[in-house]
Amino acid sequence: MAVAFMPPVLVIPAFQITALISLFTVLPKAVRHVDIRTSTLLIVSSLLSAPLGVYLLLTLPEPILRWVVSI
Repeated sequence: MAVAFMPPVLVIPAFQITALISLFTVLPKAVRHVDIRTSTLLIVSSLLSAPLGVYLLLTLPEPILRWVVSI
């Protein structure tokens, strides 16, 4: 909803930071339930796709970003 009032270039990174912080709050209890192979695949794919996401965030026009975020 914040993207309706603020530019996506600010909202998306702020959302990601808060999601990361909330992840650290549940991580200690969740570690014992983790499938290492699946988690490794997710982490590697995220690290590889992050630069593309940053590039698109910085280069796409704001109306297109708002449309993509609203899906």
